[in-house]
Amino acid sequence: MNDAYKSSLTLGESKKLMLKYIDEYSIGGAVVSDADNQDYLLRHNALADAAQLQLARLFPLTRLHIINCRPLSEQLAAGGIGRSYVYPGKSWQLLADAAGAYYAELSGSGTFRVEALLGGSWQLLEEQVLGAVCGKVLAADISAPGASAVRLVVDAATPLLVQNAALYKYRYAADGVPPCRSYVEYRMPADFMRLHKLEVEGDGWRGREGLFTWQDPRTLILPGDIDAQLKLHYHAYPPKIGDDTADSYEIPQRPEVARLIPLKVAQLVIPTERAALAERLGQQFDAEVAQLQQLERSQEFASVQAVYRM
Repeated sequence: MNDAYKSSLTLGESKKLMLKYIDEYSIGGAVVSDADNQDYLLRHNALADAAQLQLARLFPLTRLHIINCRPLSEQLAAGGIGRSYVYPGKSWQLLADAAGAYYAELSGSGTFRVEALLGGSWQLLEEQVLGAVCGKVLAADISAPGASAVRLVVDAATPLLVQNAALYKYRYAADGVPPCRSYVEYRMPADFMRLHKLEVEGDGWRGREGLFTWQDPRTLILPGDIDAQLKLHYHAYPPKIGDDTADSYEIPQRPEVARLIPLKVAQLVIPTERAALAERLGQQFDAEVAQLQQLERSQEFASVQAVYRM
């Protein structure tokens, strides 16, 4: 959790405030037991989660996600973007002095092999028999200590397309071999709601700002030859508040925003026969939201003025 919000509101404190808003916290100067308030307390967390989502859209939680873009060409040992047709009885090869991973897109029937030159002879590292496939992607790390060369070999049984085949200089994490394509997909963090602003460091981006696009609301598409660091400041979804979330959990919002949650929950949790109280709480919630929004708008135009005294 962001350290800046450690003075915020805990779930336990939110529950107590909810009970106070609906006048169920005490009777005759004595605190009502949790057992007698279970119907309210058991509903609190689900309603608090709905309330925090509503508030996160109005008062966003801002997070930072950094992407280091490196040109695909810097990673290649051999191959690259392009396509080759291989016909029955023929073979296709891609050779590099050394390699740590491979990538290839194949369509057709035949055999795909990864071989390493060890002790003066080619030894099989991996083999796949391709049926009538369409658009099969093969990508993996290569483990061949002591190899003086590595090659990819495709033998065609039917007309076969080899596309965007590459041998990479480096090894990558499991399932992390980069696609050999003219563009790169960057998946946003799980809590990504929407982009706030983008900062770019690196000359490789200049004049190409219009090339950045979204494939879907959480997948950023960039050219594969970009050399830059991207700092994405984004608005985030808050962590889910579930039935089992501990009362000690601190709501990751500014205190003045977090304290609107028990007010909203109080409006939603009271019985229908107390409609007048629910309406009054709803009006109070809306008024406080409007007041905070007005304050934020005024701060957007605030400036810092340097004052010098002799």
